[in-house]
Order: sequence, then structure tokens, then C-alpha cells
Amino acid sequence: CVLILPVGPVPQYAIAARIINDLGIDCSHLVTFNMDEYADENGITAPADWEGSFATAMKANFFGRLDKKLRPKEENIHFPNSDNINDYSQMIADKGGADCCYGGIGWCGHIAFWEADLGHEFGGDLEAYKIAGPRCVELTPMTIMQNALHSFGGDWSWVPPKANTIGPA
Repeated sequence: CVLILPVGPVPQYAIAARIINDLGIDCSHLVTFNMDEYADENGITAPADWEGSFATAMKANFFGRLDKKLRPKEENIHFPNSDNINDYSQMIADKGGADCCYGGIGWCGHIAFWEADLGHEFGGDLEAYKIAGPRCVELTPMTIMQNALHSFGGDWSWVPPKANTIGPA
């Protein structure tokens, strides 16, 4: 089972973990591709162990809540980063594609961190937009404020300026 997952919002992950644990669902077959990971002004991905990283958030809010014997294999948990961003779509394809993609829309209209203003670079070519792949993007001020409120106690200065993110494809 291949899933594409967002980090936020996170309340559903505690519920999912409780259900998985209560029912004893073995997730060793689960392969996850998270949509995003923060990056600095140079596009270098935040370390997975940084307290503000999406990897840390997912471990705390989902993977770490699962009984150890039920968790997905560590090698099956993926985040877009500086090293794999150019291959991220192919990594998903190599696993047979996504069986399900769960996500939401940010305040500014972004899906994952594919900010709405990125659409302008495609000049109205919807087909070109739909096949666009993962990349490092600059976060809009509205996204920075949204994430500051939800993840950094309101301190926007802690929110990295960029993120590696999955594309519309």
C-alpha cells in the first residue's frame, strides 16, 4: 500500500494510530511518501531530527504512536529532500504509484507546498502544470504565517523560507 501523506493537520494521525494499534493492523507493507520537508534559503533540507522538521512531526504524531511490531519499515518512509527531490516522482512510480493521496489546501491555495502563484509560470497550459514534478519552492508569506501559527507557536521567524515538495503530477 503506497500512500502520499501531508504532515498538517495532524490530529487524524493519532486517531489512525489508535485504530491500527487496537485492531493490530500490520503496516510492514505500508510505503509512505510525505508531501513536503522544509528547506533553508539555499534549498538544503532541514535535518530529519530537527524539532521543526516534518519527519520529526510524523514520527511524533503517527509512526511513533504505532506499536513497534506494527510500524512500516523505516526504509519505506520517505520525505522529499535535497538528495532525492529530482527522483521523488520516480521513487513513487517505482513502487507502483500511489494507492491513495491524502491532503488539504493551505490558506493561500497551496496543495502540498505547491504554492498557487507557481501556476503563473505555466502560462495557462494546464497540461504542463499537471505533469510538473517535485521541486524546492519558496514559501509565500501567508504559508509562513499559517505554519508559524500551527507549528511554531506563532513565531514566523522559525519557519524555513523554502520547502522541497511534491508536484501536481
